[in-house]
Amino acid sequence: MFDRYILASSYQRIRSKFDMASLPEGEEYIPSYNIAPGHTAYVIIPGLNESPERNGMNPVLKAFFEERKPSKVIRSFNFGLQGVEKNTVNFIRAEGDRNQSNDPHYTGSKAIFLKPHYKKIIREQRCLVLADAFIVGIDKRPYLVYMKNKKRPFGFAGLWNKANDTDGNEIYSFGILTTVANPLIRKLGYDRMPVIIPEYSERRWLSISNTLSQVLDMLKPYPAHLLNAYPVSESISNPANNDLSVIQPVGRRLYSEKLEPLSRKRVKPVREPMDSPTMGEVAKMGREG
Repeated sequence: MFDRYILASSYQRIRSKFDMASLPEGEEYIPSYNIAPGHTAYVIIPGLNESPERNGMNPVLKAFFEERKPSKVIRSFNFGLQGVEKNTVNFIRAEGDRNQSNDPHYTGSKAIFLKPHYKKIIREQRCLVLADAFIVGIDKRPYLVYMKNKKRPFGFAGLWNKANDTDGNEIYSFGILTTVANPLIRKLGYDRMPVIIPEYSERRWLSISNTLSQVLDMLKPYPAHLLNAYPVSESISNPANNDLSVIQPVGRRLYSEKLEPLSRKRVKPVREPMDSPTMGEVAKMGREG
């Protein structure tokens, strides 16, 4: 199962990737190698010019702020959606109550919008959950799954909510949408994976002007050929273990990424069974800005 992920990119790298989005003034960015349900983590939400509060604003003021405010902002929310269902929800099925067998060939409705609790927030309270990689197999043999070609950070499809605790304090929280596993995740023995929003769809995912059908169309498995994975230590199963050591490889990559030298004909990948990421590659996680 998927229940951990990583965000170790530098703050500047994140800002560069997401239109110079920023945290509130004075809030310190803290990377993490082991984000688990119950932790505080970072999300991207729309800025003023894409927020519901823009409705009813004086047109002159609206234009003034929209020219000066970023289209995206970074916020620190609790991992585990609260105040929507009876219990805290970490992961939300894109198919809702349908496809209970997790058929990878399912072509029916992304029926999350049919569940009464999600009718409103799937339309108005979407976020990008920031990540560099995610972990599958916490309950068996853990693997770190990452995007090839150093495509990080990226965003999971998330839903957020504002609720009040028993003392009346406001709590901002999020859950991650999941879908059926692609071939790579199924090869690791699992039938669900987080929804990853492709870079070209990130702005559309955040925009509240999109139709529901456009939103639901983005809830699909990320292409397997763009991902790879390698095994990591079982120490990552303990959320208290949060340093570079928990994402060090303890075996080879699932698929080789080595290429043959250039020839006159073409560049062809060497299909070795596995190859291991170098320690340097792992250490660079999050320090490339």
